[in-house]
Amino acid sequence: MLRLLSRVAFSTCELPYALQVPPSLISFCVWHMNCVMAVMSEEEPKQGNVAVRKNRRRNSIRQVFYCLLIALGAWGFLEIADEVAEDDLRRFDESILLSLRESSDLGDPIGPLWMEELARDVTALGSFVILGIFVSSSAIFLFLSGKLRSSAFLISSSLSGVAVSSFLKEFYNRSRPDLVPHEMHTLTMSFPSGHAMLSALIYLSAGVLVASSQPMVKLKVFIVALAVFASILVGLSRIYLGVHWPTDVVAGWIAGSTWALLWWLLALYYLPRRETDRLYTNERVAHV
Repeated sequence: MLRLLSRVAFSTCELPYALQVPPSLISFCVWHMNCVMAVMSEEEPKQGNVAVRKNRRRNSIRQVFYCLLIALGAWGFLEIADEVAEDDLRRFDESILLSLRESSDLGDPIGPLWMEELARDVTALGSFVILGIFVSSSAIFLFLSGKLRSSAFLISSSLSGVAVSSFLKEFYNRSRPDLVPHEMHTLTMSFPSGHAMLSALIYLSAGVLVASSQPMVKLKVFIVALAVFASILVGLSRIYLGVHWPTDVVAGWIAGSTWALLWWLLALYYLPRRETDRLYTNERVAHV
């Protein structure tokens, strides 16, 4: 299967320019999966903690899964960016924006007045101020709790996400929607949506950090689902307020989720085994 993925990665080099970045990323993922499979194929020691060995094998499988999702996310983002650059999705964007406005007055979003205020409140969850307060308070809490690596991980992933979002906006340089009046002031370019990207990145990263400390599976699922729900609401509010094209928001969701997965892959790959084993063993003892 890995040989087949390698052939696909190099055969995609003949695709258009906008899709020529994924082959190198896919090649890296294939190389990484080969390394992981090589480690998994090694003979397990007969002595030692069985739980530790199972945790290592589980982390190896998780790395392969993350690699596949990262490659898929990068391909999806660049596919949308290519369509946006060629203006092929213009009709799709316009139809959605117009469906959210009153036909008699494009300056009036559909729904009662309180829905507009609700959308402004929701979209604030993806603003720099709210996200900055959320990341700072969460990082300080993790630091005071003795989880130095988790604190550094949250800060690094968030700051790098801001840098990537700013770079992508300047690189693609897409104008804001001019089809309907904006319900809020905007200062940056449109593609991808910074609110959608950063909310997906930060809320998912924080959600997974909190979920990983919970012993019950249903609590893990609830926390991650809550983070996903918050990022979805933020993105939808940007479309409703007319400050983003729908494709901006979809690309922002994909970019933020992919960047979060990349950081989680790095955390799994570079975290020392002895610390992973110690944390996992302590969790098992506490659960028992």
